[in-house]
Amino acid sequence: MSAAIFLPTSQKGGSGGTAFDELADYPQIVNYRLVNINYWTNNTILRGIQLEWESPHGEIFTGNTHGTSTGTFGSLTLNRRERIITMTGRASDRVNALTLITNQGNSVNFGGNGGTPFQWVISFTDYPNVAFHHFTGKSGLDVDALEAIFVAENPVN
Repeated sequence: MSAAIFLPTSQKGGSGGTAFDELADYPQIVNYRLVNINYWTNNTILRGIQLEWESPHGEIFTGNTHGTSTGTFGSLTLNRRERIITMTGRASDRVNALTLITNQGNSVNFGGNGGTPFQWVISFTDYPNVAFHHFTGKSGLDVDALEAIFVAENPVN
């Protein structure tokens, strides 16, 4: 099996907040599997987001909350063979909404209706084993901006 290849998307949202990069902040997650996404919304914007990964030894690692943990709480828990393969959303000066879609057809939509629509997807032709891995972005009292980072193994040459 070849090494993991990280595939960034474009950043969506505004310029406020403090920058973060989950892989730079937690380098140990490089070989971890995403297992859960926690989120908070006020039905207008994404207030906060937090990811959890599982190590190859089964230990759960919880990242920091980006934004705030106030508002309506929700989560998406992934089973062992499930992965997020596509994200859509809306953004303006903040991240207004996200929709997460898995390879097993499950999806969750959270946030509001404001902002401009966007989509993050990686080609399955070039990267058949692609999955969302972590975020980079900016946050303060809310989630100001996000960029999804996908990971792929065994790229097609």
